[in-house]
Amino acid sequence: MLTRPIREAIRPAWSPDGRAIAFFSVSATEQMKAGLYVADADGHNLRWLTSTVSVAYPVWSSDSRSIFYSSDKRGEE
Repeated sequence: MLTRPIREAIRPAWSPDGRAIAFFSVSATEQMKAGLYVADADGHNLRWLTSTVSVAYPVWSSDSRSIFYSSDKRGEE
């Protein structure tokens, strides 16, 4: 169970070592921004990584140290 309110957690991906989970939240709340998050397996230590919400499924590196995703978000113009 996550320790902060999540309205909608989608596209979850467990790290290969089973110690963390990455997911997207598309519903922003007062406590949370929409975007990519990672949390410990027990739901603690929730961390916001990016505000990108229009992305493909997150994929962990084999050593569980990195998360890869694709996005259609463009840089500043």
